Amino acid sequence: MDSKRELKSLYLRTLSTFLLLFSVIGGSACLGPNELKACPVSTSSDFYFPKGSFYRTNEERDNLAREITSPYLAAMGEPSLSCGKREESYRFVWLRSFDRPVAVRITIASGLADLTAVQLEWRDGIEPGDVALRRHRVLNKKALAEFRRVFSAVRFNDLSYERRDLIDGSVWIVESTDGENYKVVTRDSPENGPIRELGLYFLAVTGWKFT
Repeated sequence: MDSKRELKSLYLRTLSTFLLLFSVIGGSACLGPNELKACPVSTSSDFYFPKGSFYRTNEERDNLAREITSPYLAAMGEPSLSCGKREESYRFVWLRSFDRPVAVRITIASGLADLTAVQLEWRDGIEPGDVALRRHRVLNKKALAEFRRVFSAVRFNDLSYERRDLIDGSVWIVESTDGENYKVVTRDSPENGPIRELGLYFLAVTGWKFT
């Protein structure tokens, strides 16, 4: 096994991997209205996450983290929120060391909100598993109003890059776009704070049970 493949395998299997690849950080990257560019090819690591999404100052680690994370969204059949012409959208991605990867996306158009949630089968290795569960439903006006309240309350657009000690092996990623601006914020196993609050909300509206 070459060193790059070994890093990928460790990333998905152990706590020390998360310490290595995410370097005990949370991060955020924000693109301005003139920077939501045409999408690169879907196999590019830039397709889902722009450069600097996971590391601002270490290009090698940032590239590797994006390269490892992106295939999960591709396996879920998820669109990119960071490039091209997009409707207002929000997505939570939950990657756990020894459990199913999850993505929950809320898309809003003409005052209507659709929820799409996907779980992949957990696979012990470097490749994502097949789709295990997929759910789609329309959020009613009350549910949409509650989502906007929660999202506004955490002041997502004010969240910034920060460093802290990692506690266990899960990565919480929240993305948002209004069709022009894109922002992604990443935290490692947050015990509290706005990203945990948002993540738990996304999980709750799926109707699925998580342990």
